[in-house]
Amino acid sequence: MAQSTFGDTVGSYNYKGEWDFLDQLIVNAPLVDQVDSVYAHSRPYMLYYNKKYQNHAPSRTYSRDTYYGGYSDHLPVVVTFTFN
Repeated sequence: MAQSTFGDTVGSYNYKGEWDFLDQLIVNAPLVDQVDSVYAHSRPYMLYYNKKYQNHAPSRTYSRDTYYGGYSDHLPVVVTFTFN
């Protein structure tokens, strides 16, 4: 897994304190060899500190009936390509 651009996040989502990639990226066959990197992009304003699990997690908009005003419960996944 690729390290994200901020903090202790390694993945695109966090469930019960564990980071992982659940999100999928579909790339057609001719582009597969051109993939340079894949990572979860994050910045401090996209995360909150989860005291229960003692790590950062995406700052979600809702959790059950509570509105938190965050962005999403997943971080954006970024793919970079290198073309010759």
